[in-house]
Amino acid sequence: MLEATKSAAANTLVDPGRTQLGRSLVVKGDVMGNEDLTIFGQFEGTLNLQGHCLTIGPEGKVKAEIQAARVVIYGSVHGNISVKERVEIYKTGHVVGDLLSPGISIEDGAY
Repeated sequence: MLEATKSAAANTLVDPGRTQLGRSLVVKGDVMGNEDLTIFGQFEGTLNLQGHCLTIGPEGKVKAEIQAARVVIYGSVHGNISVKERVEIYKTGHVVGDLLSPGISIEDGAY
């Protein structure tokens, strides 16, 4: 069942109009951008996507301080998250850190 959830989430996340960090990539550093970003691989550092959406795919692993308009989590995040709109954590999601958000959604089974 978990594999089916991962596959379904991955299929809905793939969008040619979004920037994507692939499964085999490991990136360390600071990222600032003016577009949506989906992370399927690993990232460590800071992410600043003011006004845009950050999505962590089911196999994504992020250790970062995050600032964005919206954050959607299917994978793992370790770090503080600050958003302008909403944080969504799905049942495959795992977050350790502080959340600063006007809205939050946590699906049953999320951690």
